[in-house]
Amino acid sequence: MGDESHAIFEMGLTPGVGFVSGPVGLQAQQTALDEGKEAHQRVVVNIVGKERQGKTSLRKMLTCDPFDMNEISTVGIEQKLVDTSGLTESWKTVDVALSNASEFEEALGVHTLMRLKPSRKVSAKNAVLASCKCFLKILLLVAGLLSAYLCVSIRLSDQVPWMGFLLVLTYAVSVCFFGLRDGFGIAIGVIILALWSDGVCRWQLHEHFEQVSSDYGLLPALTLGFVLFFLIDSYIGLSCGMSLGTGMTLTLCIMDTPVATDSQPLTCPIGLYHHQAIFMLSTCVGLGTQKFPQVISWIIVPALAIVASRAAETQSSSIFTLVFGLGCGYGHGVFLSVGQKLYLLFKERVSPLCEPQTRRLITYAIGIIPGLGFSFMLGWRFPRNFNLGKHVVGLTFVIGVELLHLINSLKRSPQKHGNDKFKSTSLSPSKVLQARHRRRERVKLVMRDYAGHALYHSVHHIFMAAHSIYLVVFNLKDAVLDARTSLNSLLFWLHSIQVHAQYPNASVLIVGTHRDHNMVGPTKVREIGNFLRSSLPHNLHKFLIWNEDDTPLFPVENSLRSVNDADHEHLRKTLMRIARESEFQKQLWPIKYLALHKVIQKRRENGQLIGNFVELYEVCKKNQCHIKDEDEFKDMLNFFHFIGEIIYKANGKLSDVIVFDPQLLVNIMASIVTIPSLSKQKHSLMDDWRNLKNTGTLSTPLLQHLLSDLTNANVQESLIDLLQHYHLICKVMLNNNGFHYIVPKLLPHTKHLSGWWDDDVDSDIIYYVDFGCFPPQTIFLRLVCQCVQYDNLRNIAVPRISQSAALFTFENSYALKLELLGNEDFVSQQSQMIKVTVRCGRGREPAIVLDAIQHNLKRIVSQDFEKCSYVFGPKCPFQDAHDQENSDIHLLEIWSMNTEDASASRKKQTTFWCRGRMIELQGSKAVGLDKTATSDEKKIFQRKKNDLTAKCWADTSFKSLTPDIYYRVCNALNTPSIFGRDWKGLAAHLGKSMFEVQVLERQQNPCDAVLTEWCQTSNVTVSDVINCLRDMGRLDLVQDIQNYAREHNLVQAS
Repeated sequence: MGDESHAIFEMGLTPGVGFVSGPVGLQAQQTALDEGKEAHQRVVVNIVGKERQGKTSLRKMLTCDPFDMNEISTVGIEQKLVDTSGLTESWKTVDVALSNASEFEEALGVHTLMRLKPSRKVSAKNAVLASCKCFLKILLLVAGLLSAYLCVSIRLSDQVPWMGFLLVLTYAVSVCFFGLRDGFGIAIGVIILALWSDGVCRWQLHEHFEQVSSDYGLLPALTLGFVLFFLIDSYIGLSCGMSLGTGMTLTLCIMDTPVATDSQPLTCPIGLYHHQAIFMLSTCVGLGTQKFPQVISWIIVPALAIVASRAAETQSSSIFTLVFGLGCGYGHGVFLSVGQKLYLLFKERVSPLCEPQTRRLITYAIGIIPGLGFSFMLGWRFPRNFNLGKHVVGLTFVIGVELLHLINSLKRSPQKHGNDKFKSTSLSPSKVLQARHRRRERVKLVMRDYAGHALYHSVHHIFMAAHSIYLVVFNLKDAVLDARTSLNSLLFWLHSIQVHAQYPNASVLIVGTHRDHNMVGPTKVREIGNFLRSSLPHNLHKFLIWNEDDTPLFPVENSLRSVNDADHEHLRKTLMRIARESEFQKQLWPIKYLALHKVIQKRRENGQLIGNFVELYEVCKKNQCHIKDEDEFKDMLNFFHFIGEIIYKANGKLSDVIVFDPQLLVNIMASIVTIPSLSKQKHSLMDDWRNLKNTGTLSTPLLQHLLSDLTNANVQESLIDLLQHYHLICKVMLNNNGFHYIVPKLLPHTKHLSGWWDDDVDSDIIYYVDFGCFPPQTIFLRLVCQCVQYDNLRNIAVPRISQSAALFTFENSYALKLELLGNEDFVSQQSQMIKVTVRCGRGREPAIVLDAIQHNLKRIVSQDFEKCSYVFGPKCPFQDAHDQENSDIHLLEIWSMNTEDASASRKKQTTFWCRGRMIELQGSKAVGLDKTATSDEKKIFQRKKNDLTAKCWADTSFKSLTPDIYYRVCNALNTPSIFGRDWKGLAAHLGKSMFEVQVLERQQNPCDAVLTEWCQTSNVTVSDVINCLRDMGRLDLVQDIQNYAREHNLVQAS
């Protein structure tokens, strides 16, 4: 029966459940579990940007949701930080929870189907023999049923439910021939074919078509007959494919058969008319052409031509019966496949809404409709009087079918373990059939809309998965009004992505919204794109996605929902191209990992958002997640942590904690940072809420109160440890009044330390931490939380810390001051530093404090800022001798991110050189030793200094200036100006034509191109540029150049 089951599966006579669930199918399933690997089908799209930029409207635009003019900003507790919606590759929204529950079975179905075909190494000859054997059994069943039907209908009255018994007997014999699962599907086909054969002969259609042939010709008559029966049997094949056979059989059991009036002698050896035999054979041949289409061109068409020519000579009517059968069989096969696809789609849509038994009852009821149509077509009729026997037989048949389904479900019933009840993850045959009949979506996008408010910045990195695509959103209207502020906001997010995500795997698209605002327009869009191209640092270019116009800007109008909008379509196509071509899509993962999706989703539905490693391991083993040992289970958890579905730390004290929904941490932080109104505060916690609002300190009772609203008491301790691990809170002892928790994002913003710290004195040890362009505020707050743990706060009611400054004491022997330098709103400047000031007690050295700072800095950066680099050291004592090309403060690098041992590094290097001058580290303090420089080094340094001083404005080429001042001028002029005070105004001042300006506009740095061309045609001096800038009204740049000249001892020519 194995070869026949495989033949039935290949030909599509039934869905092939018997073959899929048989020994071969189970073996293919096991092989797929052990060996199956595929790329993860999901790519996360993170939509980031500051608040009120149109992020939510952009997400809704991509998902084709309606635009809301009054969209609520995603900043408060009413909105989630991450608003997730799933999209398939064809941009249809799907439910992420339902996708989680079915993704494993879909993948397993695909890989099982891939292994079903090669698993049966059957030759073409054996395949044809197996198919012929199946059709032979089908013909025997049809002949037997038709013979019994013809004999019994003559001798028995319709009052006896003999038709019902014949149908039930046919089902029983079919099950014996083909097995339980395939036998039912073939039985309804046998019944239909037998009744069709009877109807064709009773109607004597061949005689009618002989008349058509004589009137219109043989070929039109044959074509008409083929098409007619193809269409007549289409809805029957569709009904059988949709598993409506039970309802159709119930209808046939109840109806009265046609009255036999003109019986003829049985001339066929098997007791059938020769037209019935021809019709049955030709129908089977037409049905077989679905699997063997070459039979049509090589056998059937030539045979029909021969028979037709013979029929033209002999006036034989058998040719028409043959064509009727071919059309009936071919149409049945075509629409049988269509019906199977529709049934799988119906099952997929209805399954989440109702139980399987309810779904089957629906199909029974629907099947009555095609059953009635088929019955009336054959001349059957309703009983004149109610016939109890017929109804009993019909209902008994339906009950028997349900009992068989019940027995089958008991064999596959879910096992119960403790309080967890999951269905077995053994493969449902329908998943294999779905993989066979429809294309599986290759990529699914998960859209995450981030809250832009600064209060939520500290939790963003939890969701920044390595394989994400980032849409950094800004408002084009705001950029027209203030391009520099918009650039600074973009730089903040770009630098955050650079250090948090596993760059360079991340891909970033800069999306400008409000494209059609009356202040924007196409010209302004081009100007903003060119401004971004020239202003963004080159180290960010490599992970930006560039538009076709060589700018990083993708403009859209987020209020439109037009499928014909070119920018919308281009953004969608770009997203899908990046998703398909991403490196992550090329990595293959075991498909059995996806079985954990179902377990996680069940936990989320039950409100169990945090779990235990050992307990989850046992649950997964009992519920057939197909894991071999704990190591493989850890790999599975790491995979889900990597794609952002859970939080799991494999190393450390939190290795036993698993957070099933990272959104939980966001909800907790939202409940902490959102201070409720007085009317909603518990009276016993009012003082605690006030302290949290004013000082950023959270009491233990208040934290437990907040957690009790979100989680169970038995997991609160683990959650607190997790919040501390991510530096979202910090545990301290205050004023001998029990433990409190500092919330960094709620610390006061003041920088004033009066009464805490006097002005710096010469004995203070001052070091700086330089982060380059990266804004270090988040790192500063985490460093403050780490230093709090060293401080003795038992006699202090309020910690001396704020968002930008903090003061601590160490072991009653040291005082430490941390300050955040630089304007945090201007993130593109190079001086993004933390100032560390150490004041030592008598006889104490600052080394222990500095080593502790370096140790904590490295731990913070390595945990969540892997791509961030820094330099830690004192300021060079010869600061006045430096050019301004690198930084406002020149640091001597004592430590960096790559320093392994802080203490050893400090001891290893105690001497530095800067511009020919020696610097020595004396007691952690940098001391200049200019007198120790060699005479040759002094001469070289002095000669350079004299050469610089001797120059004047009129003799100094503008291109010879340091890159700092040169590119400062270029960046300022590249910024579009409505008054023409930009690079275009400079080009016009130099006599450039409109065509030349359009050519220069395509350059990445048009101002640099103008100045370079000017300097190549003549000796352009500093004085020439200053005069040109004065004529343009750019006195700000004139002042910058004059300040630079004074610093470098340039003199104005007299």
